[in-house]
Amino acid sequence: MTHLEELEKRVVHIIMKNNELNAKMKTLESELFEAKEKNNQLEASLMREMDTAQNLVAEKNSVKSSIEQLLGSINALEDAS
Repeated sequence: MTHLEELEKRVVHIIMKNNELNAKMKTLESELFEAKEKNNQLEASLMREMDTAQNLVAEKNSVKSSIEQLLGSINALEDAS
């Protein structure tokens, strides 16, 4: 085999390997995009859940305060009687 044929063989091998790597790169870029989208969805969901949790805590505190006021009123009425 001549030197030129050997070089041609190497070039063809490199081109094939480059094509394989480019295909793999496209696949990985697609997977990365999908993972980023999933991450964004999960972050948005987490933020909604955190807002809901904060609202529930505020509602719980409001109910607790109302109950304490009612108990205070009941105690005041009992003391007045």
